[in-house]
Amino acid sequence: MRNGKNRGAILPFSKYFFSKFVILITILLLFVPISYIFSAQSLDWETIVLTTSVPVESTFNITYNGSPVEGTTINFTLGEPLVLRYHLQSNSTNPIELKVTSANANGFNFRLKFNDATYYIPYNLFVDYQGNNTKGNKANSGQFKEFTGSYEDLSGDITIETTDGGYTAGSYKDTITFELRGM
Repeated sequence: MRNGKNRGAILPFSKYFFSKFVILITILLLFVPISYIFSAQSLDWETIVLTTSVPVESTFNITYNGSPVEGTTINFTLGEPLVLRYHLQSNSTNPIELKVTSANANGFNFRLKFNDATYYIPYNLFVDYQGNNTKGNKANSGQFKEFTGSYEDLSGDITIETTDGGYTAGSYKDTITFELRGM
């Protein structure tokens, strides 16, 4: 049991310890922010800006009866439509346009040419720019026209139509070039 004498002996020690503790905390509170300010000024900071780009990946294929037509000759009968299929896949967000050019064009008109002579058979070329598997819109040789479907997976028809009759007998041909822009 404690008596009043012992109790008085503990109090002076507690006051002494408490006053030293308060002084120590005060010094720490003053010193820590000051040391942080000086240390923060001596640090070098680096920043990195990250960028990346995804390349445009596109494919455009034309087939006839399920076979690729690139670099091949297709024989067809005058007066009967020739239907080719195209397939366009692209991750481009830009509008993609198609230009079809005839080596024997007269202005915007497509023509088959007879050997080296000046005999021609005019024809029309239609492209289904929407991917509706229909005859589509008439194309003009050498002019770009925009596809309007989804580029992620767009398929459609390319139809070539001629009229039959009254042409000089022989072999006629034309080279058609397909050019895409915006990919």
